[in-house]
Amino acid sequence: LIEELFKAEVNSKIKITPEQVKEAINKSKVSWKLRYWMEPNLDYAQRVAQAMRERGYADVVGEILASNPETNLKPKDFETKYLSFLDVTDEFLDTIKDLPIGEISDPIERNGVYFIYQIVDVRRNPVTENEYRDQYEKYRQILYYRQLKTEAAKYVSNFMTPKNVTTKGDAFRLLADAVSEWKQKKPDDDDFMQALQNAADEQSAMKKLRDNLNQPLVTFEGGGWTIGEFLDRFDPGAIKADPKEKHDVQSQLNENIALTVRDYFLVKAARKKRLLKSPDLKRELKEWRDKWVYRETRKYYTQDIKVSDEQAKEYFEKFKDRYKIRWNDEPTFEEFKNQARRDAAIQLVKARLNHKVDSLSSYFPVVVNQAVLDTISTIEFEKSRWAAMQVFKNSSKRMAAPVADPAWGF
Repeated sequence: LIEELFKAEVNSKIKITPEQVKEAINKSKVSWKLRYWMEPNLDYAQRVAQAMRERGYADVVGEILASNPETNLKPKDFETKYLSFLDVTDEFLDTIKDLPIGEISDPIERNGVYFIYQIVDVRRNPVTENEYRDQYEKYRQILYYRQLKTEAAKYVSNFMTPKNVTTKGDAFRLLADAVSEWKQKKPDDDDFMQALQNAADEQSAMKKLRDNLNQPLVTFEGGGWTIGEFLDRFDPGAIKADPKEKHDVQSQLNENIALTVRDYFLVKAARKKRLLKSPDLKRELKEWRDKWVYRETRKYYTQDIKVSDEQAKEYFEKFKDRYKIRWNDEPTFEEFKNQARRDAAIQLVKARLNHKVDSLSSYFPVVVNQAVLDTISTIEFEKSRWAAMQVFKNSSKRMAAPVADPAWGF
């Protein structure tokens, strides 16, 4: 639904003109190499920049690095390769586009720290008429997706600002502490709610959270959620941070809450626009339902497959050459134990699924028209005709189209 909303409200309004494409091709022919340095304090960054103007970039950076020999860094480590506008953001390009070659920039704040830049060299290559024709579609798409990212961020900001979303600090800390405690227990599954209901007295954070599920967590224009109401929407697998790193857990949880609230309002807007009736949405949702049914069926037929240490070792010994990094390596089982166990499991799963497919083929016969199949040509990859590629959506990080199973042919 959210993707359909963005198509209607953002994507459809982006127009890229031939003049913009031609300008982008011209810009791509200009590249530059630069040096940079970073300081967390503006006053000190200004003094470093002035010292660079007086004594040179390399001398000042070399002196700073020499005072911290444990870093093993050299001034060359703070020099980029040749970059073009394709490699940097528009904001960064605006920052350096007027900086003369060799001149030290004033400190520029980015993400809470201060950068100093010096352009070392600029290259300009000519553009041929053929490039305007042959590269047109490539650069049109580059401009389209760059503008899409900018306009999508602007749309969400304008959409969400009036909602006045606020997260309550005490409730947030209760949730963050409980998530950290739960993750440190190394659960065998991701059933956070079940673990919460079964929390013992020694699990103080989990127990405290369970006793406060009715406490307000988020408020917004026209309503809000308690901790319990948010947990109905919470995916604990989204929190990847080390549970011992309290700040990282809180940061990821805060982002998760923000995205969950955002999606809640975007879905409401999409429903209000009756986007559930979109033919594209109906078609893709059917494909994903088929994928989800397949995934659950696969799990059902293979749930009892377990690989013992003996089976993993037997597999490793049989296919030991696969674990060699260099030709004269002698890999050991202990070194590749987990990988061998996983590979052995994949082999057993594949065998089980192939057997099940064979048994189903008598009830559901499938005929592949090989002559027609052979007429289909695909993109030729530069390095290997057998290359595989999966495409993910930038908006949701999901695959652009469902596939049967990436592990099926392993």
